[in-house]
Amino acid sequence: PRRGRGGTVPVRRPRPEATPDSVGTDPETPQGEVEIGLIEQELELPEPDTVVLENIVKHFHFPSNEAELDTLATQYLDSLVESLVDNPDWLIDISGHTDDVGDEELNRSLSRERALSVGWYLAQQGISRRRIRIRGFGEQQPLDDNSTREGRANNRRVEITIYRVPPKD
Repeated sequence: PRRGRGGTVPVRRPRPEATPDSVGTDPETPQGEVEIGLIEQELELPEPDTVVLENIVKHFHFPSNEAELDTLATQYLDSLVESLVDNPDWLIDISGHTDDVGDEELNRSLSRERALSVGWYLAQQGISRRRIRIRGFGEQQPLDDNSTREGRANNRRVEITIYRVPPKD
């Protein structure tokens, strides 16, 4: 498989039995392994006026048909982890995207895999999985023109948006 610039970092995949109810609660998860379930139902994001960091458009670009993070992406995520640890009330919304080459359903799945790569990496660094929401948009939200090689490359990305949980009255 093709690799991104700077090498790659392997990220463990969740076991199939991970569910929203079991995320982070499985006592049989071996030390060092991370399970991420679908937590979209659990994580209610606040209104946009509570955004702490408006769309970190530090896009992580991917080669075509790839979902593995390269070293530059993990270095950036490592610096982000420090802020996330210092601010436990921040929620992380990770959205994956693709270009429009290939089957639409496969692109949606690939975009989710890209977002999961970022989520898995953050969880491996100690960020609670309950703070992370993963979404895959496939080819539905292009940033650039898919008719050019550069445009397609720009559309193969992951975006991170960070929200602050509003205080309860």
